[in-house]
Amino acid sequence: MTKLSAYDVKSQRHGKLLLIVCLCLTMLVMTIYFTRQANSQLPIIQGIILNEAMTFEPFELRDHHNQVFTDKNFSDNWFLISYGYTHCPDVCPTTLMLMKQFSEQLITFDHTKQIKLLFYTIDPLRDTQQVMQQYMNYFGDNFIGLRPSANDLYLNFETNLALKYLITSSAVSTNLQTNNVDNAILDKSYQVSHGLTLYLVNPDGKLQAILHPKIDPFGKANFSVEQIYQDFIISRQYYRTNIKQ
Repeated sequence: MTKLSAYDVKSQRHGKLLLIVCLCLTMLVMTIYFTRQANSQLPIIQGIILNEAMTFEPFELRDHHNQVFTDKNFSDNWFLISYGYTHCPDVCPTTLMLMKQFSEQLITFDHTKQIKLLFYTIDPLRDTQQVMQQYMNYFGDNFIGLRPSANDLYLNFETNLALKYLITSSAVSTNLQTNNVDNAILDKSYQVSHGLTLYLVNPDGKLQAILHPKIDPFGKANFSVEQIYQDFIISRQYYRTNIKQ
């Protein structure tokens, strides 16, 4: 048996190391390739279609008729969710009106009524059940106004959607404890800010898509009826083709 020299042993080791490196690089390239392939199969919308629709953690809210609304209510329909507050001067009412127009367009051109429009208030101190009921009447019967329940289960809803908002007030903590709405309204430091996002829930009760607004050259975010309509049609088709078997 021929005895290998130190040089031959060293060369073999280098050869094995090179082979391992090449295999690792090949696997890395293939992983990147198939990841891109998988991502490229997702339709393009102004937002994100979830490859695997997200299941909601159990939550409990109250609607504008003071009826319990839970994750179990997400069934047999598509749901489009927005959030904000009734004292919002422009963004919220504009978005809700666009959602209303979208649902009307859906009925006209797609001949479907299987979508519910939801508006969740992040300012329940001022947005009482009575205020929410009056506010939702402006936008039609297809809207359901939602507000936090008395228990902490509403937090699951906010966490599921990663809602972004901030309420600042020098008196807000006291007002929340005493439910002193008048003081909150008079408090000039009481300010509410929030993000602008729409959430699409499929008939299985899972989050299917997240719709983002377009940003104009001046940095202002806004939706359009056409954008919401097209994004919904694309998301629904993806659900029918890839998820609903």
